[in-house]
Amino acid sequence: LYLFVMRKRMLKYINSTLSAVGTTTVVLLLSCAVLVSCIREDTGDCPVPHRFDYDWCNRVEAESCLGQNHLRLYDGSGICDPHDCPQEGALLYLKQRHYRVLTYNDRLQGVVYSDLHDIERARATVNEVPTPELIGRVEALAAEEASAADAFRTLWNTRAGGELIGQAESFLYRDSIPGVTVDFRREGRSLLVPEPVGYGITFRSQIKGWTVSDVKSLELTLSGVVPEVKLVCGSRTETPNRTALTRTVREDERYLSYLYVFGLDRAEVVLRAYIDPVSDGDSPVYIERDITDIVNKALDEAEQTGDPRIEFELVLEPLELNMNGLQIGRMRVVGWDEVDGGDMGV
Repeated sequence: LYLFVMRKRMLKYINSTLSAVGTTTVVLLLSCAVLVSCIREDTGDCPVPHRFDYDWCNRVEAESCLGQNHLRLYDGSGICDPHDCPQEGALLYLKQRHYRVLTYNDRLQGVVYSDLHDIERARATVNEVPTPELIGRVEALAAEEASAADAFRTLWNTRAGGELIGQAESFLYRDSIPGVTVDFRREGRSLLVPEPVGYGITFRSQIKGWTVSDVKSLELTLSGVVPEVKLVCGSRTETPNRTALTRTVREDERYLSYLYVFGLDRAEVVLRAYIDPVSDGDSPVYIERDITDIVNKALDEAEQTGDPRIEFELVLEPLELNMNGLQIGRMRVVGWDEVDGGDMGV
């Protein structure tokens, strides 16, 4: 009986050992088969590591740019591989292909991104914004009396047919690489150096003879603004120029207006100021000035220095002249006008 029990245990042990060895052998054989299949049949389907590094040497802001850093890979077959990644970069495991690479800061407020499936068509467009009540009221007065003066017809025709646009909350950054080959035979590493698109323009305005307590509100608009750019190169699309509304706030005894633009039309840029006095008996003030020459000089300086931030100091002067419910005035750009007074508003 003792020998029978020992024999049974021995046979059970041998069977379990053979079973374990067999399972391990099968697993190893399957792994080798998969590896051989990956190498011999379709090497491109085997993901390999490739690192994308970022150099933010062109960053305008002191802190990190706003929005989400976004990376898109295009393999030429109509497939786009999107990735959100940290601003320092990311290590991705990619199929072995030849890619075109696009990066930009996504999800900026005030901007719409479209056609991102195609690197050549991918673009960013500035949103439209509601027209402030003051501007609408001035335009309504101008429309009612359009036949009274050529200047009022100019004012109305300039804004007819297009709503105001706003601006992105921060600079748009972008970069692209025309060709990156992901291959297991070479080290996978690429460098992206995003550049800001456009200009940040600041207007600091004082109203001559008035204090801020005399003013209910002030609005500034700028025409000749590029509303849309291609992400692959940062250049404008065929979309026509628009008029943009600045963000205006009080700053001590003056007003600070800021506008970030993708670009400006060097052929014609017009700055318009709308002033609403506190006194209900006073007419709103409208001032207009063509600042194309000044803007062109400022853009040239910005390109030479590499600083896309431009500042202008304005002196707005209401005149004792009313036309059909509107008070007109003139505008001086301090430091750019050789003669005090500048051009007449209307």
